[in-house]
Amino acid sequence: MEAVNCLRCEYKDADNGNCTAAGGFCTAVPAAYCPLLRRYLGTGMTPEQAANAKTIIESAFAEDTSKAERIRKLLAADKEGRVLILPCKRGDGIYICGAGRAWRFWVTDVSTLNGRTVLNVQGFGTIAADDIGKTAFLSLEEAERALEEQKNV
Repeated sequence: MEAVNCLRCEYKDADNGNCTAAGGFCTAVPAAYCPLLRRYLGTGMTPEQAANAKTIIESAFAEDTSKAERIRKLLAADKEGRVLILPCKRGDGIYICGAGRAWRFWVTDVSTLNGRTVLNVQGFGTIAADDIGKTAFLSLEEAERALEEQKNV
C-alpha cells in the first residue's frame, strides 16, 4: 500500500498531520488503524474521483444552484441520447494524412450533415467527426504513427 498521511481526522498530529491513532503513523501501520483512511479506502474511489464527487456534492448544496442544474440537465439529455462529445472544437488544428505525409488544417466549424457530425476544415472541406483517429488526427505524433503503420502494411 502506498504511503498516505491523515489530514483531517481527529487523530492527526498537530505539528505534521500524521496519524497517531495507533501510536504510529499511517505510513508505518496498516490503514485499518485510521478510521478516516479506512472509510476512504472502503469507497474504492481514486483521489480524482473523490475530488470530483466532492465538487458535485458542493455544487448541489450551494446557494448558486446553476452548476447543479446544468449537471442535472446534462444527465437527462445524455440519458435521452441528446449528448454528443466532439473530438475537437472550432479553432483546433488537425492533421490529415495524405500523399505519404500529415497535413495541418484548422477546424472552422462543427455541424451536422444528413444526421452525421462533420468538421468543416479550412482548405480541405468536411470530414466526418468519427474519422478523427483514423484518417485525421489531433496531434502530429498520432498522424506520424499512422503513417508509419501504413508503411509497414
